[in-house]
Amino acid sequence: MKSKKYSNRKKMSGKVSGIYIVFHTKYNRPLLKGPVQKRTKDIVHDVLEDMECGVEQIRVYPNRVHIQFVYPPRLSIAKIMNKVKGISSGLVRSEFPQLVKQCPKALWAPKYGMIY
Repeated sequence: MKSKKYSNRKKMSGKVSGIYIVFHTKYNRPLLKGPVQKRTKDIVHDVLEDMECGVEQIRVYPNRVHIQFVYPPRLSIAKIMNKVKGISSGLVRSEFPQLVKQCPKALWAPKYGMIY
């Protein structure tokens, strides 16, 4: 399946920095399948756009999410990731109650990896 490419780099003014981030589900469980996978991708995209980040690519695998985006320099990566992981965890778990049984406290592992 081809990945949908997003870009709103032209809308951003000033300097921008590009980054590639990967984060996993709690205990690396394969929870993101079917409708959960698509909804997770949509939520992550919406959160990043609300923060005025230019989304270039999002890939959701059963146990992890890969995001490539550009962000304005006034935002820190930690702030962006706290919002992305926090909002997406809450919304996905509220829309898919079966995930609450499998991950009662959090959907995402606390860490993430990044490449500048």
